[in-house]
Amino acid sequence: ILPLYDNYLLIPSRSPSIIILIMKKTAQSWIKKKAAGNPRQHSSLQAVAHLDKSPVPDSYAKLMKPSFFESLIPRKLNSVSEFEKFKLNPHSLNDATNLKFYNKLLPEIYYEMHDRGANYFYASLVLSLGEFLGFNHQDPNQNQCVKIAAFIEMMHNTFLVYDDFCDDSHTRQGKESVVKMYGAPLAITSCIQAWYQAQNILLDSLPKEIHGGALKTISQALQNISFAQNFDLGIKIHGYIPSEEEYANHSVNKFYSAHMGADLLFLLSDTEPEVRNLFMQVLDNLAISYHIRDDILNLIPSGVTKMKSFIGEDIYEQKPSFLVIHSHNQAKNSERLQEILNMGTRDERLIQEAIEIMEVNGSFKYAREQAKIHAESALIALEDLKKYDEFGGHDAIQRIVEHITSRTY
Repeated sequence: ILPLYDNYLLIPSRSPSIIILIMKKTAQSWIKKKAAGNPRQHSSLQAVAHLDKSPVPDSYAKLMKPSFFESLIPRKLNSVSEFEKFKLNPHSLNDATNLKFYNKLLPEIYYEMHDRGANYFYASLVLSLGEFLGFNHQDPNQNQCVKIAAFIEMMHNTFLVYDDFCDDSHTRQGKESVVKMYGAPLAITSCIQAWYQAQNILLDSLPKEIHGGALKTISQALQNISFAQNFDLGIKIHGYIPSEEEYANHSVNKFYSAHMGADLLFLLSDTEPEVRNLFMQVLDNLAISYHIRDDILNLIPSGVTKMKSFIGEDIYEQKPSFLVIHSHNQAKNSERLQEILNMGTRDERLIQEAIEIMEVNGSFKYAREQAKIHAESALIALEDLKKYDEFGGHDAIQRIVEHITSRTY
């Protein structure tokens, strides 16, 4: 029995190549049949594949299983009482005859996005920090940490849908994007509805005395993430090339869901300020390393480009990636690179030309060096946190940080 990693197989290296090919094709065919026959079963298989190759401990994977999210957002509204979980105007639904319509408005679109699988980077960071701070995730009376992790994932999914709208993305994780399937207005508003639902459930689980602080924390995160979205759009419209410092700040803003989750946990715990300062240093450096690495993976054959269906999507989307910023400041063909970027082209020949310019300018080498520097800075701050580890959560955080900064997909 071979573990499946999104159609990649772990096969002994000495297996005859023809056997490897047959086994891979057979496994891919099996996944497609499962997906056609039972979409929900396919989503479970996909989620397992993501969790198997992610740093998520088994205990965290069980907490983030589909049934937990379905307790927050019903997968299908089978009765008026399930609709009432959304706490809308009680007159919104008077009987069960409208359920088919409301299913199309609320859960169907959200789960179309959710079921594509998640790497649970943000959720894992929050759960591991919760363990570090002494939260017992298995105790129903202390499950605020689990709800914070779920809320972050649901909010993140909403922003991914909005990202696809802003970037005019046709695919997401190998499938037609939700924006293209349902249209941008309905796709975005349905995911926002799911996110508000998770937020209300989260607030209900928190002590009332910290509601003000929690809402302020959520509002600050939304401000940072929204500014990151505006920054991306402004860059595209005005052809602006940011500095490396602006890129670093932008990366932290895009990663701010994790900062929000951490600050919500700090509100719930009696923690020394130094612990928060060190953990935020971990997150800031992790964010920068993660996004630089993501920029590299977008321009080479990788798991990222496999899911996006072609190499160089960032060039098509006119994104001034870290490599573009570096190459823009070099003497060799920087104007030609900007010209190709402004085209917003899918032409493979032009995209390859742009990649070659960045390679000649040493931008790939420089980007790898900077990603490594920030990864090491995150680990140094994490090492300083070790002296505060009373409950044994440090190793889980380190495992997740090391995985995120060395990922290939």
